[in-house]
Amino acid sequence: MYRAPQAPPVYGCGVPGEGGPGEGRGGRVRRWWSALRSSSRGRGEQVSELGLDSEVLPVRGDHPAARNRFLYVGGALHALPAGLRALLRPSPPFSKPLLWAGLRDLTAPAGRDPDETVHSFAERRLGPEVAALAVDSLCRGVFAGSSRELSVRSCFPSLFQAEQAHGSVLLGLLLGAGEGAPPDSALLRQARAERWSQWSLRGGLEMLPQALNAHLTRSGVTVLRGHPVCGLSLQAGRWKVGEARGV
Repeated sequence: MYRAPQAPPVYGCGVPGEGGPGEGRGGRVRRWWSALRSSSRGRGEQVSELGLDSEVLPVRGDHPAARNRFLYVGGALHALPAGLRALLRPSPPFSKPLLWAGLRDLTAPAGRDPDETVHSFAERRLGPEVAALAVDSLCRGVFAGSSRELSVRSCFPSLFQAEQAHGSVLLGLLLGAGEGAPPDSALLRQARAERWSQWSLRGGLEMLPQALNAHLTRSGVTVLRGHPVCGLSLQAGRWKVGEARGV
């Protein structure tokens, strides 16, 4: 479960046995949210490149772990709205039909800033309730961070590009705005064929950074741990990481 800082307390959760990216080993399962299709496919390609295909634990879309999603708001669990009924009728914890959020997105003017927080973007396009209840819980489950501090351009590039291209998130996603050629691998083809909704790794998602560290070390890269980072800059085509003790 993931708690939002604003009142009332909001949590996002799935079926028992499922956890989030900040938890220990065990049933840590990652949702392939449609809004994150690009980054999810890229991560799947990375899994293949690191030789972790045999460690993948897939969950298909018809599995209970994929079909049952809840928000914990005001001391009660609420199933995430799904289907036509959720669009036309109020579905707790939301006080209005989600149709209104869609209409707001279709009529709201496009933003002019080069970037903004995820919360600001969602509030402007979908309304304060969806931003506070649904989007913030999504950010805490996927990024282990607050939507009020995360960049929409970095975390949800497809949503940002959809608005820039079509003035609407819904229209942009329907028309495929900002989606380039998808990455390809045997694992990704299997995921598409079997309609995976979620996936994890046999030893938990910590296997991914562990494998990446081993791959970089074998390639002669020095990986520094426990060094506070105070800045990141692009200089002459190369990224430089600033530390408290120098670059």
